[in-house]
Amino acid sequence: MKTDLLDIILVFHHKRDYMELLEVLLDKMMELTDADAGTLYMVEEGLLHFRIMKTLSMGVSRGAKDVIDLPPIRLDDQNIGNISAYAAIKNEFVSIDDVYQSAEFNFAGPKEYDRMTGYRTGSMLVFPLTTSPDTDAPGEVIGVIQLMNSTDRQS
Repeated sequence: MKTDLLDIILVFHHKRDYMELLEVLLDKMMELTDADAGTLYMVEEGLLHFRIMKTLSMGVSRGAKDVIDLPPIRLDDQNIGNISAYAAIKNEFVSIDDVYQSAEFNFAGPKEYDRMTGYRTGSMLVFPLTTSPDTDAPGEVIGVIQLMNSTDRQS
């Protein structure tokens, strides 16, 4: 794990393109958590915009330079049932064992994606990206990462 963290730190020193840096960050977070899929949203004008999506088992890799034509997510109390909006608004980590068994959030988006692609979203770890690593002074939320379907390296 120390090597993985060192790799992330080194990337921050060598990459000059902000979105390319975020793509590498998502890749590393997927590796660290053994996630099959990951998405990254960026906050722009009070909305979460879908910028990067990856699903290893399906060979999907759409990065920051690709157009991802999905509607943005409003960051307001009316949309707090969306897990990504919740993580951004509350500045909190959220872990879900199985989206199909959870009534905690509205998972219409992931379920629609599953219906369209044949994928099966299960577990999710969703967390905000902030301008400050200090939990006592959390800083501004600039994005959200979703990691889906943790896999087991032991099997």
